[in-house]
This record gives sequence, structure tokens and C-alpha cells, in this order.
Amino acid sequence: MLSRLSLALACAVLLAGCGGEPVAEEDKILIPSTSSPLGPSHGGTGAASPEAKPKKEKQRKANVVLAPQAGIRFTAPAGWAPWTAEDLAGTARSSELQGLLDRMGMTREQFARSLDDFDAFLVGFAGNLNVSTVGTGSALPSEAEMRAQYGAVTSSIDDVEDVDTAAGPGRVIHYTITVGTRVQYGASLMLLTGGRFANLTITTADADESRSRMSDLLPTIRRS
Repeated sequence: MLSRLSLALACAVLLAGCGGEPVAEEDKILIPSTSSPLGPSHGGTGAASPEAKPKKEKQRKANVVLAPQAGIRFTAPAGWAPWTAEDLAGTARSSELQGLLDRMGMTREQFARSLDDFDAFLVGFAGNLNVSTVGTGSALPSEAEMRAQYGAVTSSIDDVEDVDTAAGPGRVIHYTITVGTRVQYGASLMLLTGGRFANLTITTADADESRSRMSDLLPTIRRS
């Protein structure tokens, strides 16, 4: 498990800090325009129009991400875009991809190799989220075991907390990690799904944001 964790965490840090991801149309907050029930906007003296009905606000579609190897699915944070090997091979997101590669300082081939290590990978503003499987077992690692495992590949451990999800009980560890000169903050969830350790990690440049993102994500996690 340690070697898989080390690789996943290092990749997450190298791929972090690539902000500026555009918000998808379905994630934008739409403010509906409505006609006043008082009629024309000149003091409300005009007669009410029978057609002046408020428009319904467009419901934003949840972006559900499937991580089949880990055996979970979850709702992506608004504006965080999934990336797959198909995206790199195709041309539909070529301009978006080039901007992302420039911000990360990576080639397309390097990014493709990094994606091979993840079951799901999303990029948001100045951060990323990845899902992978990091081993097999019959019980979650204890807090002491997680502190030892993560302590070997991170700069410092902040705290560990037990959580409940619809996919089962889990354990989240919050930490700081440095690769080269880059310092990032992570929140990493460990779940046991069908004898596999599913690991979901959020990495950002701000410790509070990592905590907040994980807190928002936990209620959306389900078995796939």
C-alpha cells in the first residue's frame, strides 16, 4: 500500500496548482429574469400583464463521477472537470488541454502516464481530486497505521477523523506534502469496498479548502 500511496500523492501534488479551469455550463448559477407583476417598470402604474409569470430557475445537473475500480461514485465539485485518457487522445478538448499542460509544466505523454495511476481524476481551480485503489484487506487501517503510512510520504500530519458515507465507514487524514519547492495540502479518504482499499484524495494550495471540499464530497459518495 505504501508504494501506491507515495506514487498517488506525489502525482497529485505535481498536478496541483493548475487553476483557471472554466466552469461548465451546467455548473453555472443562472439568475432568472422575471416580469414585474405590477406591469411596466415606470412606478408600477401600468396594468399587470397576464403573461408576466416568473420563469423557473434552471436546475443545475449534478456531475456524477464513476470510479469503477474503486467501486464508488460521487458528485464532482462544481467547476471541477474530469480528465480521462480518451480526452487526451481526442481533439474535442485540445485547446483546454494545452492550457492545462502549460500550467502544470507537463507534456501530454507525462500527463497520460499520471492518469494511468488513477481510477478518476478531476481538475479544479488550483487543485485536483483523484481516486485510486491502494491495496486489499478486510478492515480499514487504524489511525496509527494511517499516520505511519502517510507520515512516510508527507511533510506533516494534521489530524485523522472517522467518517460515515453511504458507501460505508471511512477514515480521512489531513496532511501537508512538499514535492520539490511546491507545498500542497491534502485530505485523503480511505474506504473499504469489496475487499479493496479505495482512496479518494483532494489536493489544493489551501488547507481550509481541502477540508471544505472533502466535507462537501463525503455525503455524495455511493457504491458504484
